[in-house]
Amino acid sequence: ETTFSSDNVIYTFASSDEKVVSVDKNGMVTALKNGKATITITVKTTNTDFEKTLTYDITVEEIPLESIEIKGDVTSLEEGKTTKLNVVFNPSSVATFVWSSSDTKVATVDANGVVKAVKAGNVKITAKVGDKTAEYALKVTAKANGTNNKNEKPADGGAVKTGDSNHISGFV
Repeated sequence: ETTFSSDNVIYTFASSDEKVVSVDKNGMVTALKNGKATITITVKTTNTDFEKTLTYDITVEEIPLESIEIKGDVTSLEEGKTTKLNVVFNPSSVATFVWSSSDTKVATVDANGVVKAVKAGNVKITAKVGDKTAEYALKVTAKANGTNNKNEKPADGGAVKTGDSNHISGFV
């Protein structure tokens, strides 16, 4: 039961089964699982004896999930870099799903779908909702080593700062 008051009027909202349907202090109803519940709204005034109670019966029916898909911006990722993946539901739905990686030595994925490339290789990132599964193939590439194998002079003239390193090559 939640209460909201405004200008001498008090609104009280309650659900007969909070596991099926919840209702907040503003009367926003949220369906939570299959079942039936009754929403009771009581309106009272603080300056008169007016009070009115209304009830609404609600039936919640789950719409079965047909498929899921993983969307991402890249198919290749350098070691140490991250990317965010998203799950798309058909029909559109808010569902609890679990992320996993086929090889955590190549890439890891957290509960928010953020993938971190660990070492070069191929990996499949999976999202699972109930009996529905989606996979996303990702190639992790080796980190660029910063060498200049074309014997071109760097824009900074080849200066090396303290703590940095540089590969020097040449012909004798």
